Amino acid sequence: MDCSMNNNTLDPNVGMTESIIHEYQLPKLIGPEKWRDLARMLDFSQNDIDAIQAEKISCPKECCIAVLVKWIHRKGREATVGKLADALIKIELKSVADKLKAPVNDRRTLTFEVGGTIKVDDENQIILGYDRTETSTFFVWETKRKEFNTSLKEIKDYINAIGQITGNTPN
Repeated sequence: MDCSMNNNTLDPNVGMTESIIHEYQLPKLIGPEKWRDLARMLDFSQNDIDAIQAEKISCPKECCIAVLVKWIHRKGREATVGKLADALIKIELKSVADKLKAPVNDRRTLTFEVGGTIKVDDENQIILGYDRTETSTFFVWETKRKEFNTSLKEIKDYINAIGQITGNTPN
């Protein structure tokens, strides 16, 4: 399940896409000098780099886009935001990696496995989720209404009740 959440960062496990490249203006941030370093960090050979440069008539922006797109196609699901951010840090572009992990339009995509749901009422349910690395467990409040009328105290009461139920349930 993918959920968009407000005021968070991009999930490092999310696969890189061409839309992320353009939305975050990565070629501009990476700059005309660092695209070659990034290509090397993403396991492109010197022949690959020379071919991209010749194909894109030495336009650094287009060369950078080509490297990122070819990397996405080569790696498939393994081409994640986190792996690109790691490569950017290694070529001394931590500021770009930080921007990549920062929110765009106050939204992010979070991919998680649903562990279970608890129906609160006809319009609300609580979803127990696990991230892909299984290092985090969290609750997502799902509502059919566009307005969120549940108070923080009600949510805490529901979560405490769930904790008591799961804490007292034999394996």
